[in-house]
Amino acid sequence: MSKTTAQRRREDRDRKRLERERRRASGIPEPSAVQNAVTEAFSFAILTLDRKSIQPGNVPINAALIIAVAVDILSKRGGYNGIETRKAVRDILAPRDAHRLAGHIPSVSPDGSSRYRTGAPAS
Repeated sequence: MSKTTAQRRREDRDRKRLERERRRASGIPEPSAVQNAVTEAFSFAILTLDRKSIQPGNVPINAALIIAVAVDILSKRGGYNGIETRKAVRDILAPRDAHRLAGHIPSVSPDGSSRYRTGAPAS
């Protein structure tokens, strides 16, 4: 006998709830929390730039600072496990295979070139 839509939804909700409880018990942050922390860290990194040294189209961003700040936001403010948090931040910032597909936006050509160049504004 096949399950009703309501039964499937209830099972999906229960499965997801258990998954979240396991993540929380292990100190692993939710992906949305990691994305929010990386966004806040990026904003903070921009704020800390020496405005006098910035040239038009060339804004140096320190990736190590973004990672460190995001990990601090999640572990110190959010109370998540430091090791699991660092893994989660690195995973969310890791290169994606899709970026090597020619039709994907954004993508990198086999020669390593991209329409997005460091220091150049996007058109």
